[in-house]
Amino acid sequence: MSEPAYLLRGWPGHRNRQGSIGLDPLDTDFEQAHIQGTIIRKLFTLKFRTHNPYYLAIMILVGLFYCLTLLFVTPVSLMLFIQGDVNSIFNLVVYSPYYLIGLVIMINVFLSIITSKTEELEDDGSVFY
Repeated sequence: MSEPAYLLRGWPGHRNRQGSIGLDPLDTDFEQAHIQGTIIRKLFTLKFRTHNPYYLAIMILVGLFYCLTLLFVTPVSLMLFIQGDVNSIFNLVVYSPYYLIGLVIMINVFLSIITSKTEELEDDGSVFY
């Protein structure tokens, strides 16, 4: 393992360092947060790639689920706002992170489909399988 694996909490391998049994809940939480941060960072930098059809299908379903608010809540809220209901803007503000995440997931799915594996491996060697 590399040097950061022994030093940094949350780095994969930190729980298995010498003198540790790997059952420390704090170390487990730090490692989980590191992995979640990596996934979110790759998602929003449009580098969250996979060629596994199972993962692509799940990403499509999650992306479509999050985009449903864009298709159903937004038009209804806009119509209510035009009719004079100012509180309907609250729906747009509350649900906007959902369709933003859905659109980003769908863009990553599209980019995963059109790019080849060799282009991804040249990036930094760290791809999502």
